[in-house]
Amino acid sequence: MRKPPVIYRYFREEKFCEDFILKGKTLFRPLSYFITCEDSTRKDYTESMNIFEPKNGLEITKLDSNEKMILPLKLISSVVRPDQVFLYCSSTQLSAKLFNKFEATVCVEIDTIKFEYHIEKQLKKMFRKKFVYSSQI
Repeated sequence: MRKPPVIYRYFREEKFCEDFILKGKTLFRPLSYFITCEDSTRKDYTESMNIFEPKNGLEITKLDSNEKMILPLKLISSVVRPDQVFLYCSSTQLSAKLFNKFEATVCVEIDTIKFEYHIEKQLKKMFRKKFVYSSQI
């Protein structure tokens, strides 16, 4: 998957937007927050899941006979420790619909290359040791 050149962050309060732009403050939340939060606009039961459901069914190959069969199934995998995975809430879309959905007062366009550079720099400074970092969006 190609990384988008920009992402959009919808802010409810201008203060948080100012903190982001002027001070570089960012709010990362654990994945578990988005699975269990009360706010219906941010809650997502499938946030920690990867659902693979081919249109024609799931192809299964028996190891002992190499026999292939297609079954009307889907494969679901999920993150084991969602409290240890941190996310930054943003979107690849600039839209009035999302602006209203998130009850935003302002939306900021973020250059993904610069954003990733600053986040990685801060993480290295904070932890000064190895950490797992993914730039996948």
